[in-house]
Amino acid sequence: MIRMLYDNVLQYGDLDRTGDLNLVDDLDLETAVLISIFTERRVEPGDEHSDTLTYKGGWWGNAIDGGTDKIGSRMWLLAREKATVSNVNKARVYLEECLKWLLDDGVAKSVVVTTVRGAKPVDLQFTIDIARPGDTTLWTRAWEIQLDAL
Repeated sequence: MIRMLYDNVLQYGDLDRTGDLNLVDDLDLETAVLISIFTERRVEPGDEHSDTLTYKGGWWGNAIDGGTDKIGSRMWLLAREKATVSNVNKARVYLEECLKWLLDDGVAKSVVVTTVRGAKPVDLQFTIDIARPGDTTLWTRAWEIQLDAL
């Protein structure tokens, strides 16, 4: 898999390249987690969002197997929202949902998501801890995103 990186300061992801612009391979969870979080998952019945009447989101690849494999998260539904207690809790649910495949496929034995409000009303901070089967090393990453920038 090609390695992706996420820049917390600039709030965007990009492919990782060497100095001579060759793409870097990824043998870690980073890219899989980034795709899971930052790819749009289609809305679910009952989701509320100002654009859900016309835009339902979703990644085209989810249609390949008839929609049984749902890649991506519903974090995009929080775009232009404030980091209220309710939205911080929704973000945790959306993040746990999009990473559930790690448990289902046996890639991880546990996935723990922690979400908190940041310094600004639109800032959301979250940490993801992943324990792999048979490994004592904990994979941990922390991000800060601006909900109004999603």
